[in-house]
Amino acid sequence: MRFRTYISAILILFVLQSCSLLKIESAQEPLTTSQLNSRLLTQSFIADASERVEWAADSIIYEEADFEIQKNAYRWKLKTLTSYREVGFQTMPQLALVDAWALSLAMENFLVSDKARPLFGKWQPYVANIAHTNSNAIEKNARSLLSEKNYKKLDELVENYVQKNPIYGLNFRHKSIRDAYLEANKTPDSTALKTVGTLSEVMTNFSNRLVYTSESTGKQLQWNTELMLREQGIDSASLQKAFNSMDNSLNRLVTTAETTPEMLDESIKDFRRDMQILFLGLHNDIESSKVFFSEERASIDTIIERERIALDSMVLRERKALSKEVNILAEEAINNTMTHVKDIISSVLFYVVLFFAIILFLPFLLGYFTGRIFQKNKNDKENEVRNSK
Repeated sequence: MRFRTYISAILILFVLQSCSLLKIESAQEPLTTSQLNSRLLTQSFIADASERVEWAADSIIYEEADFEIQKNAYRWKLKTLTSYREVGFQTMPQLALVDAWALSLAMENFLVSDKARPLFGKWQPYVANIAHTNSNAIEKNARSLLSEKNYKKLDELVENYVQKNPIYGLNFRHKSIRDAYLEANKTPDSTALKTVGTLSEVMTNFSNRLVYTSESTGKQLQWNTELMLREQGIDSASLQKAFNSMDNSLNRLVTTAETTPEMLDESIKDFRRDMQILFLGLHNDIESSKVFFSEERASIDTIIERERIALDSMVLRERKALSKEVNILAEEAINNTMTHVKDIISSVLFYVVLFFAIILFLPFLLGYFTGRIFQKNKNDKENEVRNSK
């Protein structure tokens, strides 16, 4: 009965170990509270910062008469939208925060410098104030999310990086701070991405990126179209004038056809010339839009490919770690099982030996003690007989 109890205990142990292994392989490591807050605040910041720049640029475009300053205002909000989109949705939440921080500071340094004065004229202090507001906002987020020691360390890292990698124009070309960030934290690139979060966290991040990308793409298309029309000397007033001219041409065509049919050919030529100018402009706008969409699609494909490579690398690393852990657990389970089996076998052998010892030596012991008792009784009777004589 005891032996069966030990066997049952061993089977239960194996079942429990198997369940624990299944749990380990199916587990998902979520982002920490700090990482999740960093991701949400960074994405909220880039939306707010882009909107501040958009409103400021629209104010300049509406109030300013100088066409060159208007074009620079368009470029300012276009490049700001693109640059923030590239850094704000990275897989590593804290890296996205630090990269947005460095980009905002580099933008501010450029827009407050003398190089930006010819671009915006009297509006430069206004533009510099917007850039300063954005830089302060992301710095405030970093201070609230990081410990005091980590904040001071990253603040120094961002300052030094921006000094070494400044921005020189409205293209806002920004080299990611990733390598400097990993080097400062002494983190190998192969182990930098420990987890992308649970499935719900990954899908939420992807959804936020998709919403921001779709909205920003629509705005960029509109702004690029407006900028191209202005570069060709066409604005809303010019378009209205062109449509009025077309209406007048149609009316003149109808009048001419009714009164003087001989002048119909000339009116048709005038109408054709007006329509040709209008459709030529539309054709150029459509071609430019096609080029813009091709570039945006290539950019999105590059981002998706980079994220997929990062995910594949993370999954492979996690699989190797889990396989190693499973092997260790299996080895420990086997060692523990063999130890219990050895103890069981030792106990069983002890009881078997004890059983055979009892079976073999008990009759001899009974015979020995019985013989001594009979011998003692016999001696006692002989002594009584001698004493009676």
